[in-house]
Amino acid sequence: MLKRSLMKESSQKEAIIAETNDKLQDLRAEKSVLVEQLEQRLEESSLKRDKQELGRCLQEAREELHNRREVLNASSDLLNCSLSPNTTPENLDSSVVEKQLREKEHENAELRKELQKQNAILLELSESVACFVEKHSIEPDPLAPSMLSSISMIRSSFSVCCSSSMVFS
Repeated sequence: MLKRSLMKESSQKEAIIAETNDKLQDLRAEKSVLVEQLEQRLEESSLKRDKQELGRCLQEAREELHNRREVLNASSDLLNCSLSPNTTPENLDSSVVEKQLREKEHENAELRKELQKQNAILLELSESVACFVEKHSIEPDPLAPSMLSSISMIRSSFSVCCSSSMVFS
């Protein structure tokens, strides 16, 4: 008898365990479905927010473009009003060419100044070399042209260059 009651009690408990396991599986399945639905809702919500933000950005860009067009039209109107009736495309072209010419002249003047500086540096260097050669009594190579005569030629050429470039500026 005790054995039967224990068997009966054991089978009841096994039935409860099986039922609990079934409920647990059902709850896990339901949980998976709910998690999936929640993720989908979150994604939709995020997409809606992104769509709204993109819409706002697009509207702001359109307003900015519209404002720029208004400024451009106003500038164009001002330009048209400020031009005298005697202004022609040819006059404007010659003004542009004159401005470019002035810029090139300014650039040339700067280049001449730079050339004068470089020539002065080279002249100073050649004088230093000549002074060094004379001070240390370096004998020139008989097969090579005289270093001192080369330096004196450099001096004279720089003197001519410097004086002629000063004439141009």
